[in-house]
Amino acid sequence: MEMVDNPFKTGINTTNKVAKFTALQAGQPWALTFSSGIGTFKFDETNSIVKIMVYKTRISGFAMKFEGGSPVKEIKIANTKINEWEELTFDFTSLKGISYDKIVIIPDFDERPSDNVILLDNISFNSLPPVTNPLNTINFEAAGTGADWTWTMDQNGSNPALEIVANPFKNGINTSEKVAKFTATDAGLDWALIHSEGIQTFIFDENNSFVKIMVYKTVKSDVGLKFEGPGGNKEIKVMNTKINEWEEMVFDFSSVKGNSYNKIVIIPDFAPRTADNVVYLDNISFNKPEPIVNPLNTVNFEAGGVGADWVWTVAGNGESAPVTVVTNPFKIGINTSEKVAMFTTKAAGESWALFHSGDIKTFVFTEDNSSVKIMVYKTVKTNVGIKFEGASDAKEILVANTKINEWEELTFDFSGVIGNSYNKIVIIPDFEARTTDNVIYLDNISFNK
Repeated sequence: MEMVDNPFKTGINTTNKVAKFTALQAGQPWALTFSSGIGTFKFDETNSIVKIMVYKTRISGFAMKFEGGSPVKEIKIANTKINEWEELTFDFTSLKGISYDKIVIIPDFDERPSDNVILLDNISFNSLPPVTNPLNTINFEAAGTGADWTWTMDQNGSNPALEIVANPFKNGINTSEKVAKFTATDAGLDWALIHSEGIQTFIFDENNSFVKIMVYKTVKSDVGLKFEGPGGNKEIKVMNTKINEWEEMVFDFSSVKGNSYNKIVIIPDFAPRTADNVVYLDNISFNKPEPIVNPLNTVNFEAGGVGADWVWTVAGNGESAPVTVVTNPFKIGINTSEKVAMFTTKAAGESWALFHSGDIKTFVFTEDNSSVKIMVYKTVKTNVGIKFEGASDAKEILVANTKINEWEELTFDFSGVIGNSYNKIVIIPDFEARTTDNVIYLDNISFNK
């Protein structure tokens, strides 16, 4: 890295000297520079907002990282301007009280077809300015919030614009006049999205970290909600459980309380598609956490019990053999129940062939339900994966069966996510590459102390 005369003494930066970094085409996307000259320091309330001035000729990721302490935290932000100086802001308030002794800068964090020159200057360490943003509900009404924002479409084929339209389904939980219409095109990527900075800078706190959004969808697929800004990026995916009616989905951002953001990103149909899908969005609100009561009855697949009538969706399994509820073929040992679930993992399937359901409904892990048990009957010893997804970050645990050709009860310890909320269960019964089809029987998924 070179120290050179500032070749662009204009705008926000008229200093005499700047740093010059040439990101080579032959280099890695994460080509970087680092220094221990910063010495040992500790982040606190007076220095945890780090700013840097950059002059770039293209828009790409810009990452800053500090090392020497634990955890190592990297934040990546894209510049929004080219051929002029811009000040980028990085929020390291989550590291207050931790000491570091090395600064790392990745100025052009992307693949590049040619060498790129980036100029850097004025890396400053600042206190967090007060942020007052009431976060009004984004309701897309003419006199409300969101309708006049600039919404940018991306990764969606021809990128048709987000439309603000009259609510075509004024019934159920949503009788508002206007809604947003998003067309996820067949030509678009799974993560076709819209984003806006109209939300302006805000901080998640105990009063606003449960984000709700109403959706009207014709298919069941994940909805992704993401916030970007000085506090880094935080994305949560939740699958809708209803189709052809309005449903309110909840996203739990309480894990990033204290972090600041200035951009909202919505991925309304986060899945592969074979046709265009129209999704309606409305009433994005920011709320206090609400108590969630769900008794989590044992999933026993009995006709009068739990699980037999759930919708179980298969993924990654070649021909996608369905989950079927069958008469227990091995009523011996620890499991003499009448009905069990049968799943055939295909040789042509992925190692992670799985099935999932949102019919478990929203629940919160507590000390009374975080030990999850499942009975399995397998002919091979491989990992069984159980994962929960929803408003909080997904959590997956793998446990290998130790017995074959008999029922065995496996235990999964989710005590590490007590307090987190979920609304989808995912089961990966034979988590390993295979050369033949394997039949697995499952039963009695229980939630225990």
